[in-house]
Amino acid sequence: MRRRAAVAGKFYPDNQDKLKEMIESFIVLAKDYEVEKPKIAVVPHAGYVFSGRTAAAVYKVLEKFDYEIIFLLGPAHYFPLEEPVTSSFSFWETPLGKVEVDKGPNEFLKLEVDDRPFLPEHSLEVQLPFLQFVYSSPRIFPIHINEHDEEFAGRLLDLVEKNYYDALFLISSDLSHYFPEEEAVHIDKHSIKIMLEKDLGRVSEIDACGQAAIATGLYLAKHLELSSKLLFYDTSASAFGETSEVVGYVGMVYY
Repeated sequence: MRRRAAVAGKFYPDNQDKLKEMIESFIVLAKDYEVEKPKIAVVPHAGYVFSGRTAAAVYKVLEKFDYEIIFLLGPAHYFPLEEPVTSSFSFWETPLGKVEVDKGPNEFLKLEVDDRPFLPEHSLEVQLPFLQFVYSSPRIFPIHINEHDEEFAGRLLDLVEKNYYDALFLISSDLSHYFPEEEAVHIDKHSIKIMLEKDLGRVSEIDACGQAAIATGLYLAKHLELSSKLLFYDTSASAFGETSEVVGYVGMVYY
């Protein structure tokens, strides 16, 4: 069973050549950081014209390393969720081809399987073309999460330590939404400080649509004793110059 792309032609080009060209242009321009192999990364999920530069800063680091599996965690914008869920799809399609889903982790996690939140959603889908560009055949395990749950985060940690130590956790989230740029930057600096410090006691102060996914990532980073590094910060104002209502984007890794 396959999940067809829902936002190709909207959030990113639906033409294979144009999509590759766009991603390559972002990655070529991104700064080349010397960072140890990340175990967790935070990337934005807006349209590529808005957040592609920020995402590319992360993917330029990730392309230097291989992973057994990539856990994708992000919010479900269009479907209410009280607990994290995964999907039944065996493949996800993009204009660059198919991405295989590894069902193995759910033998341990025992997440509810519900395709409904995934069908219209962009937060995980927009990561796939970048992953396909930097890896020839990535394997993913998708999770939508709207409410942080330390019990679930603990199960993820246990899974990593016992079975999937060579995994990447890709946290998909934008930061603040629709504030004037100066105010947005102030709000986002506060969120980024908490994220860099892995301050679990203040995760509720993070202003982000993927706050629950970020909180889960911070739990893992804290307990795995990972270091953090900010790679790139931007707002949507960079795309077209509109500063009255912007969205914030951050690229960050934990290693």
